[in-house]
Amino acid sequence: MAEDEGLERLLADSILPLLEGAGAEKYFLLVSTDFCHHRDAAATARSDSLSRRFFANPGMGTRALAGCDNAPGMFVLSALAEANGRAACILHHATSLDIAPGIVNPADVTSYFFSFMYRPPPLRDGQP
Repeated sequence: MAEDEGLERLLADSILPLLEGAGAEKYFLLVSTDFCHHRDAAATARSDSLSRRFFANPGMGTRALAGCDNAPGMFVLSALAEANGRAACILHHATSLDIAPGIVNPADVTSYFFSFMYRPPPLRDGQP
């Protein structure tokens, strides 16, 4: 295990108990991260398609797909998804080029995913 991963695990192990079981509704975890950096629009779109795969199935096995600048935050989210059966929902996706097309250098695009994680309701009999 890499030294950084040991610190990431320590962070996750410190936070996850607050988000599990009785009293979990008292806490809200906000993770801020930018995604793709310093690429043109086409390369950003390719990178973001991988990040979307993380959001479609968040967990330790997919966290490396999330091309972002906050590896510890993604580790915690991945651990949370696996420990509590959380799913993710992308509310909005944008790039700096979308937001400020006249200002942003088209060769230096940053992307953003506005998303949240939630615990899906249990399936009822007869539902897929």
